[in-house]
Amino acid sequence: MKILKPSRLKIGDNIGVIAPSSSASKIKKINLDLAKKKLESYGFNVIYGKNLFRDTKLGIERTNERLEDFHLMFENKKIKAIIAVIGGYISNQLLPLIDFELIKKNPKIFIGYSDVTILQNAIFTKTGLITFSGPCFANFAQSKPPFNFEEEYFKKVLINGKPDIKVRSSNIWADDEWWKDLGRTRKLKKNFGWRIVKN
Repeated sequence: MKILKPSRLKIGDNIGVIAPSSSASKIKKINLDLAKKKLESYGFNVIYGKNLFRDTKLGIERTNERLEDFHLMFENKKIKAIIAVIGGYISNQLLPLIDFELIKKNPKIFIGYSDVTILQNAIFTKTGLITFSGPCFANFAQSKPPFNFEEEYFKKVLINGKPDIKVRSSNIWADDEWWKDLGRTRKLKKNFGWRIVKN
């Protein structure tokens, strides 16, 4: 299989935001605005998929809308990277419907984590396109640890793109529901202990 490497991001590029899993309606508007502002501060333009905020019970009825945004972002030559708004639990519904030939003909950065991983694995298996496990769009609303670790590698890998990047493990992590309230005090795990950090 031929491996496809997407081009790295450049200042002025457009980044498309889609919801292949949970809808953006699950995230507070203030957090989405913060995330958009952060990516724009890097020099990028943020383009929302037209169905980004569509939501129905369990998301089952949204399959066609989610798939439409997924395909349109890959098809659009002006979009240089696609980022999932958040994870969730229904990305697998898209698998039998994805046009992998479309993706193969339009290789570009695709980034996300959690439930989005199933799409990343399928894309690589079917097309050879390298995708990226990294922050979802909503993560960019964060301003303090542990996001600074994700931000560092987002820039190193997708913007600077040097071939000799060594990825180290983060010395802190969190498993709280951070997206619900970015202003609250968070508990971060470090060296099997806890410490308090204000965001």
